[in-house]
Amino acid sequence: MKLVALDSAVKIHFDGRLGNGEVFDSTEGLDPITIKLGTGGLIPKFEEHLMGMKEGEKRTFTIMAADAYGLRDESLEKTLLRSEFPPDYNPGIGDILAAEHPGVRRPVRVKALRDAQVVVDLNHPLAGEDLTFTVTVIGIVSTADK
Repeated sequence: MKLVALDSAVKIHFDGRLGNGEVFDSTEGLDPITIKLGTGGLIPKFEEHLMGMKEGEKRTFTIMAADAYGLRDESLEKTLLRSEFPPDYNPGIGDILAAEHPGVRRPVRVKALRDAQVVVDLNHPLAGEDLTFTVTVIGIVSTADK
């Protein structure tokens, strides 16, 4: 019987919820997704919770904010001029934008609007949130089997 290991590509269904129960991401009603463990693309604690799961197994676990996207840092806000945005874009509070930062793309949230300025929050939108996942392993493909 195959178990999820560090070299696995794993096909899963998942449901991700905030501490208040709000769903922030889910594959419900969609095809399962395939994730590759050990590549640095996932929250390390998420990978840890998948280790040892078998095909068909369902597990619910919570990742604390510090181990997910970190704690909020209120000093991470930046004021931009509206003229820095495309002329046809009308920003709204709560909008999630993609910011390029030397080779890294990261989400930022519009925090406030002023006459000629847009204040953005550089914290990850899920920073400061404990995240609860319910994961079902649909299939396991070990790279050693390829």
